[in-house]
Amino acid sequence: MKINNLFLLIALLISTKVLSAFSDSDAKRFIKSINRSKGMAIVLNDYNCALTFAKNSNFYIHLVTGKGGNSQKKRFEIGKLKLECQISIVENETPKLLPYTDNLVNVIFILNNSSTKLSGSEIYRVCSPGGYIVIAKNNIALIEELNALESNVTSLGSNKIFKKKVPESFDEWNHIKGAANQSFVIDDSEVGPWKETRWIGDPKWGSLYTSYSGFVTGGGRIYYKEFVDTHNGGRWFIICRDAYNGVELWRSEAGSRERYIRTPDYTICCDKNNLYYRDGLNLISKHGQSGKMINKYKTKSPPIFAMSIQNILIVADRGLMTAFNKKSAKKLWQTKISSFPAAEGRMVFYQEGKNMYALYINSGKKKWEFDLSNVLKTLRDKMRIFAKGDMVYAMSYQKYSSAKILLAIDGISGKEKWRETGKWGYATIPYNDEVWMIDRNNKLKKESLKIKLINSKNGKVKDEYRVPGHVYGKCFTTKATANYFLYSNGWYYNKKLKKGYENNSTRSPCRIGQHPGNGMTYFLPHHCACQVTFRGFLALAKRSQIPWKANIKDNNSLKIGTGKGVELKDLKSDWPMYKKDHKRSNFTKSIIAGKLIKSWTKKVASSKLSQATTSYNKVFVSDERGDKIIALDQKTGNIKWEFFTTGTPRNSPTLYKGYCLIGTGGGYVHCLNAKTGKEIWTRRVAPCQKYIGDRGKFDSEWPVAGSVLIKENSAFISVGRSAKQLHGLNNYALNIKTGKIKWHYQEKGHFSADMFLSDKISLVFNGLRYDFNSGKRVYGKAKSVSLKGILKTTRYLTPVSIVDYSNSIKPAQTDKRHEYLSDGIQQGDILASTPDTSICAGRYSNGYGKTEWRKIHGRLFLKAKGKYNWALKNMDMQIYGLATAVDKIYAIGISKEIESKNKSELRVYQLNDGKMIQKIEIDGTPIYDSLSIANGRLYVTTTNGIILCYSGS
Repeated sequence: MKINNLFLLIALLISTKVLSAFSDSDAKRFIKSINRSKGMAIVLNDYNCALTFAKNSNFYIHLVTGKGGNSQKKRFEIGKLKLECQISIVENETPKLLPYTDNLVNVIFILNNSSTKLSGSEIYRVCSPGGYIVIAKNNIALIEELNALESNVTSLGSNKIFKKKVPESFDEWNHIKGAANQSFVIDDSEVGPWKETRWIGDPKWGSLYTSYSGFVTGGGRIYYKEFVDTHNGGRWFIICRDAYNGVELWRSEAGSRERYIRTPDYTICCDKNNLYYRDGLNLISKHGQSGKMINKYKTKSPPIFAMSIQNILIVADRGLMTAFNKKSAKKLWQTKISSFPAAEGRMVFYQEGKNMYALYINSGKKKWEFDLSNVLKTLRDKMRIFAKGDMVYAMSYQKYSSAKILLAIDGISGKEKWRETGKWGYATIPYNDEVWMIDRNNKLKKESLKIKLINSKNGKVKDEYRVPGHVYGKCFTTKATANYFLYSNGWYYNKKLKKGYENNSTRSPCRIGQHPGNGMTYFLPHHCACQVTFRGFLALAKRSQIPWKANIKDNNSLKIGTGKGVELKDLKSDWPMYKKDHKRSNFTKSIIAGKLIKSWTKKVASSKLSQATTSYNKVFVSDERGDKIIALDQKTGNIKWEFFTTGTPRNSPTLYKGYCLIGTGGGYVHCLNAKTGKEIWTRRVAPCQKYIGDRGKFDSEWPVAGSVLIKENSAFISVGRSAKQLHGLNNYALNIKTGKIKWHYQEKGHFSADMFLSDKISLVFNGLRYDFNSGKRVYGKAKSVSLKGILKTTRYLTPVSIVDYSNSIKPAQTDKRHEYLSDGIQQGDILASTPDTSICAGRYSNGYGKTEWRKIHGRLFLKAKGKYNWALKNMDMQIYGLATAVDKIYAIGISKEIESKNKSELRVYQLNDGKMIQKIEIDGTPIYDSLSIANGRLYVTTTNGIILCYSGS
């Protein structure tokens, strides 16, 4: 830390009214004792503790205070210390309730005795399993409450530390097929039909299923393999996240696509401490928390399967199985195999030729041998070996056939107990006392699934029936927990009640599907629009211990600030909102004469900025990581004012007659005086104050979606993530001057959250028309009026919202999707259309005609259609930002020539013929939709917090 910042920190700590007994040395000792430096923490009303912990760790921290505190002043002080990306302040609305979902927070500090009216059980509810509660020793009453809940207690100076145990009802999915027994079953009794979101991670929208290859969870962490595409082929990465809040703990490169592809990757497995997976030609182990390399397990040929059980690691290549000591990597024994093995208790079971064997795991000595010759018709038959409890199963089948023979063998004696012959294609799920066989008839629209229930001890059929209702068929197998089967688009089947539950707004990628574990269901990002309205890397759970009742009309959700509205004149040459106007066209009549010349450059943040908006001689941007709005002088780039938001400002500020409005991921709308940055009013528009994990930060389960739309003194916003979630999507019209609600409408259709657009006729939301005065859907003649010229997305099965498309774009992967942005004339990745000419950039994919795309698949383009018609069909640059003026097109992106140099290129094209007339090399990577034009100037915003201004020559 710089010396001036150190003096500032000391001064702030001296001036703080309540000083906690938490020093730098305490923070360092605590970090060392818990063996982690990243995660999510909350500090209850203790400014000193929050600063100290942030300075000594990489945790993201919420400082929780009561209502009415001067949080703006404290956040400016935090900003001066360069800690605004780590610490945010939240004013808790309910003193006896923490505004966080269950099992979310890694560390909770309660060092100020006068700071809380909370019960021990409420604090314990919010703490994640394996997480820590740090509490002052003199807080005797609260310590006694926590002592009754948790026995794992240590001391740190003048504080007690409670470590929350993992509930016995939780279990882990630590192998591709669930556990070492390869049964696709874990004993988690908390997993069930999801009602709430615990956390969400990037990307919001995946590519094809080959982007993911494997998912396991262990020790409070999840691990998965993700392919990140680039122009030169891309790379695989192993990624580790906290299982309870989604914070990314580490990532490690795991090779190129050309090295090996297997979906899923059967070498990935884990235990409580370590991760095991194939890296190159060998299986390796890494420390789960840090990602540091531990061991390499060498096999004769590259491994294709691995499983972890007790202190043994079993690795299989093509035809050979080897057992290793996990810690020493020493080979223990080796044998030939013909199919993947399974392990249960002290035994490992496998097939070799026409025989099945049971070996003791530690020694490799044979326990028994079983002749499979009357089960396997030919050696080409597939054989799946799995176990559960005292039974081991061998299932013979042929590829692409639902005909099967299931053999049940006593795992101890090796004697056959029973066999079942028949056709079932969707799952064979074993429990200790029964086996469930599931089949699906794809021709039936109702009762498509059929279940046969067999006694696992004697093979007698206990029940056989068709499941009521329709279940969508998918290309991944059914997974199971203690109480439920998981399949299809978020479908859960309660095996005790014989009842299915479906929330078909979610889906995981093909061949992988959703995964249960840690009391939740995990959905990886999916590329398709097959009934999907809730997008991202999702961790979803049953209803919380807290009811989280909606109180959206509660007057307590409106806070009046000290700022006053001052009406300023709006100019047609301004860029007052995201994508310029109500149609989100990215077009302006503002002219930049001559060639572009850089006027100024300003670094205002450490990470991603929003598209700049401009009015009143100022430039406005949102700093996503630092939770603030920044206003700069448009001529010099000097900062005029800053305002810290409640939650993440992921969108551009909207400007109107001297007002500056921004919606946040925290579920709030701020209205500021655009001239001074003073707060006029702030309203919570989320149904209630409730925080989840959102891309490494705390944000609301109901964020404001997209940029605020303003028309005739009304601000129109949509709040939420999907109409299918708890409390759904809530659309509002707010009075700009007062913050009062003009109307509120809850959308109950099959929609994702989106921003509002409009024309002279109505509001437009998810490609449909809504009434300005009531917010309700428009029917009749107005409904059929063309939306040509208004930004929307193309439809495949279910529409993708503009917000989801824009917030998750990966330009190098867009040729692998089915949906694109469109203005009703052209479709692509980004558009900037004039009133008479559509300008579109993108990458050719399967959505571009039946035959054309096959010839030019993957090529980059920039096209004009309308008054001017031309096409650059084989560009050397992927365009990230596009803006159109009267006679020119401005485009920014990464060209193939400079891709590896961490630079981008700004180009200028003539509108009438597409001829390039200027190009400028720029340091850094532009954000998606990075260009805006106003009052004779062009603005560029980047992913590393830089804003550049260009004027004409």
